[in-house]
Amino acid sequence: MAFWKITTLYYGLTSGKTKSGLDWAIPWLGFYLTDGNYKILCDTGVKRGFFKDNLSPWDNHAEGDETHVLRALEGIGVRPEEIDYVIYTHFHWDHVGNCHLFPRATHIFQDDEWKELIDPLPSMEFYRMYDQRVIPELKKLTCERIYGDVRFLDGLEMYLTPGHTAGSQVLRVNTRDGIYIIAGDLICTYLMAFPEISDWTTLDGKCKPVHPEVRKQLQSAFTVTIFDHYAWFRSQYRVKGMITEPRQILPGHEPSIMGKTFG
Repeated sequence: MAFWKITTLYYGLTSGKTKSGLDWAIPWLGFYLTDGNYKILCDTGVKRGFFKDNLSPWDNHAEGDETHVLRALEGIGVRPEEIDYVIYTHFHWDHVGNCHLFPRATHIFQDDEWKELIDPLPSMEFYRMYDQRVIPELKKLTCERIYGDVRFLDGLEMYLTPGHTAGSQVLRVNTRDGIYIIAGDLICTYLMAFPEISDWTTLDGKCKPVHPEVRKQLQSAFTVTIFDHYAWFRSQYRVKGMITEPRQILPGHEPSIMGKTFG
């Protein structure tokens, strides 16, 4: 079986304060995968112009655009034209915004997610979860819609894990260090799936005890974007059943995995 290496890419951040003035911040992340033959990118960050006055849809400070993605790839010595495949965990604005940077790649996503992008629920429109400017751009690209669980390449599989969105998927990746799950926003941070965790790693790499207010703020920010809580919990149980240690999950917005390579 092939062994893959996974590198975390930093695409920007959002930050704010709790009501009592405690600081919190989370990154937008992507992942670069290679087995020595294929070069794969998972998720493409935020599209230029999405943030107005550097504010997220929830009025927190936010930054991120195509320059962040290009800088992240440059940092690991990879050019956009070298990417063979772009795989999307889902189509929310912080995961699909820069699909246009990879015209030579094949872009892979769940059929359910495409349908939700082009015809979102009213609640998703209210929270601006989709940036529909990417629709005509995706239509120009070579795309492959998949249906459910797929063994894609040797040592690389995708699993449909609805809940955060209808077509959310995770990547199950075989590495020399065992199995890792790239979880997208099914599990945004370790705190979302492992409430017993008592420490939080900040963006500057410092490990601190989790203040209850910060935990509440982060959980509120993420759970408001879940549109089927029953499916979300079932998908979490499924993914947690694939691993033996929390470290094997790579969440979509987890500060502690920034800049790290796995496998």
